[in-house]
Amino acid sequence: MAQRSTGDLLDALNEIGSTKGLKEYLDELKAAGYETTLSGYYDYMLKQKGILKKDAIARSYVDRIYAYQIAAGTRKPGRDKLIALCIGAEFTFDETRRALEIAELGTLYSKDSRDSVIIYALNKKLSVPDTNELLEEYGEKPLE
Repeated sequence: MAQRSTGDLLDALNEIGSTKGLKEYLDELKAAGYETTLSGYYDYMLKQKGILKKDAIARSYVDRIYAYQIAAGTRKPGRDKLIALCIGAEFTFDETRRALEIAELGTLYSKDSRDSVIIYALNKKLSVPDTNELLEEYGEKPLE
């Protein structure tokens, strides 16, 4: 199943007539990268980008053990830690926003000044230290 709009997916879901069809639909969603767990989404995105988990975690500046627990799904991250993991994994703004949604940590709002700086940093592919420097420059709390 290629990437499809939410409306197209809802139409396909509404046409399913059996639990067997539902299982096939869910299997196809997962195969197409529509992950519903943070660990699954993170692993899928790393694979798509050709990035090793150890490299992404090192670039995130999140404690290594804690980061691996988040990536494995055994710990729920805070918002800043997840953003740092996304930056370390070279996620785009949309990919980071999706990770935040999956983790039920809200989203990035362009009306919020701190989030605006983070969005800018994601769009410019800044590192975590560079993002923190920019946050401090604009009087915002750095990623913790």
